[in-house]
Amino acid sequence: MMNTLKLITFLKAYITYIFQVPVKQYLSTDIVLFTHLLRKKIRQGKTYFKGISILLKKRYTSDFQNLIKMEASSDFCLPNFAPASAFHAIGIEFSSGFHRATPIKTRCRPDENPMKRRNSVVIGYLTVDYTFAQETHKLDYSATLGSPLLSPCYTQGQLNDCTSPTQQKQAFQQVGESRLTYGVESERSVLRFFKSICKALEFRANTLLGSIGLVVQRALKCFLFVAYYKRAYRMVLTWMFLCFVSMFSLSAQTPRKDSGADGLSIKSLEVGSIIENQLWNMPLKTIDHTKVEKTITLQKYRGKKLLILDFWTVWCAPCIRKLKELSASQTLIDTNAVVIPVTINDAHAAGRILQQNNIGFSSIYADSLLRKYFPHVSVPHQIWIKDGRVAYITDGNLTSVANINKLVHNKPVQLLPKNAEISREELRNLSKPDIDSNRIGQVILSSVFAKSLPYSVFAKFDTKYSLTLYNHSVLGLLLYANRKEIPFVGMRNRVIWNVADSTRYWMELPVELINTKKYEKENALRAWKSSNLYCYYLKSNEMLDEQQKTDLLKLDLAKLLELKFNARSYVATSRVEAWCLYIRDAAVFKKCYSKSGATGKIKADKGYFSLVNRPLQSLVSYLADNNYKDKLPVTDATGYAGNVSMDLYADTKNLCAVDAALQRYGLGIKRDTIALPMLVIERRGDHD
Repeated sequence: MMNTLKLITFLKAYITYIFQVPVKQYLSTDIVLFTHLLRKKIRQGKTYFKGISILLKKRYTSDFQNLIKMEASSDFCLPNFAPASAFHAIGIEFSSGFHRATPIKTRCRPDENPMKRRNSVVIGYLTVDYTFAQETHKLDYSATLGSPLLSPCYTQGQLNDCTSPTQQKQAFQQVGESRLTYGVESERSVLRFFKSICKALEFRANTLLGSIGLVVQRALKCFLFVAYYKRAYRMVLTWMFLCFVSMFSLSAQTPRKDSGADGLSIKSLEVGSIIENQLWNMPLKTIDHTKVEKTITLQKYRGKKLLILDFWTVWCAPCIRKLKELSASQTLIDTNAVVIPVTINDAHAAGRILQQNNIGFSSIYADSLLRKYFPHVSVPHQIWIKDGRVAYITDGNLTSVANINKLVHNKPVQLLPKNAEISREELRNLSKPDIDSNRIGQVILSSVFAKSLPYSVFAKFDTKYSLTLYNHSVLGLLLYANRKEIPFVGMRNRVIWNVADSTRYWMELPVELINTKKYEKENALRAWKSSNLYCYYLKSNEMLDEQQKTDLLKLDLAKLLELKFNARSYVATSRVEAWCLYIRDAAVFKKCYSKSGATGKIKADKGYFSLVNRPLQSLVSYLADNNYKDKLPVTDATGYAGNVSMDLYADTKNLCAVDAALQRYGLGIKRDTIALPMLVIERRGDHD
């Protein structure tokens, strides 16, 4: 017994040192006081003691209930409770994490109320023994189940040795109908809920607060640690409130994505808008064809009479052609005018294109703000700023040195405003079924041709249940429907027309209106598009594969041709005259074969074309695209499907010059008759 008490004394000092919690009243040499205090620890402990009390209370019998109605006693204790159980009780208490530093009274006179405590935790003094005497009708269970340390066996002799039944009965009546788990469980549920809220806030802070997330997360971790102490609840809540206030303050100070460098919101500018100081003084990164990077502001060019912002991308061929054209004529442009290209691409990509095409302008790269001042969907997109005010917004087709110099000297210019634009998301919303919601479930299949949209857009949306084509000519719709037989590049020259010229005019975009760079022709082109472009909508309530959608489009086109043009179309293999790429010398041609795994590249410039590890079809496609006004198609008749590498120094719009340049590689191109799949468009009744 003395060794046990020494060990308990040592444990008391150790726990006080580690947890800094006063435990002097928790341990006592008085066995009665010790058991009272231990009941308190059980009361404040985890639900582990709840299970033990349930086991213990089932050890009683009806005989014991009769005994407790007898004489009184001055003490109330738990008989036959092993002192060694103190180690288990105290260890569980401190490992639970919620430490109570304030001791509670361990003895009460009959006229005292042990329930007058702030959290009513003193009900655990007597509840253990009270519950032992309840529910005597339950089955008998072994008290050793689940806990080898707590093994009380309540017999009449043992009860007589320590206390009288009458006093026990009075003690039970003081407690009333309280249960062991009432105060503990309610308190624990609040604590668990509070901890879960703190941890949820920590997670949200980590994912939403960005740059201040680490600071807030550390603060919340500190709050979680402090939350384990009961007396710090109010402090935790106060600091959390202050943290939230700070978070909202920082959020209010953070610039929005649609704001400028100083956090002010950006308002898009239109024709007639005045350029504000915020835009003039905005730092912008530039790169030139020598890949020299600088940071500039538009303030540098504020004294110029004309400033042109030319928005472009590295994949926009018309943009690059226009920049090359203006760069080549840069010495002819008035000194009071300046052209500044603007791209969303990074410095590496922009510098590479400027270098490859020898464009002498320095371009703004990685732009994210200018495009908010001048929003657009497609490029080229040019902003003409005259004397600090937006004068024109155009697509660049009519941009020329002559127009630039005229505007500098306040002379009238002929520029067409850029057509209205629509984003792909807005366009996608337009493709939704325009059917009454009450009838949509009844629609099995629907298709319709409609007039073109008033936007500068040429697009396709293809889903499992629908096909939508925007702003296509009749020929464009026919070539899309027969795209497997007729190649996309050079498709204009793969059509046999057996209809009147007037009919062909309404079905095919007139060649004489393409890329003319003349004001009258551009106006005529816009008028033609508004009258002769179509939109096609196909929708089904069941999934359609690619071939099914193509077949349905062909059927609808057949009806359109018959009703509107009295014509029909089909694909047939015909012997036609064409420009044929052929092998002139096989031995020489073999030297062009690509044997390495080099990255495939295509380089093109005026009078120059280069292939690096690419198929001959790339050359054929480029020649067909550059000779679209030629009535003859361009085709590959070599029969070689591998990759080649070659450099051609010739004008690709002059196929005779290309033939001479190909001779050094054992190749040639000539006019010949060959069998090719052709799209035939003819008047109905010609072959009926």
